[in-house]
Amino acid sequence: MHKVLLGERKERKLTQAEIAENLGMSKDYYARRERGSQQFDLDEAKAIADYLTMSIPDLFPEFF
Repeated sequence: MHKVLLGERKERKLTQAEIAENLGMSKDYYARRERGSQQFDLDEAKAIADYLTMSIPDLFPEFF
């Protein structure tokens, strides 16, 4: 599970569906990745970080 991403999403009162729609992916696709069942690719991680105005290392510290 991507704990920082989950925390940021909840803190900003965003739903998985809202983020997924903004990124052009389905809610189920996004949810599997947020849970850690599957991994975001680098382009997806960058898009999420940009959307949340964060850096990739701050958003996904488990990879750095």
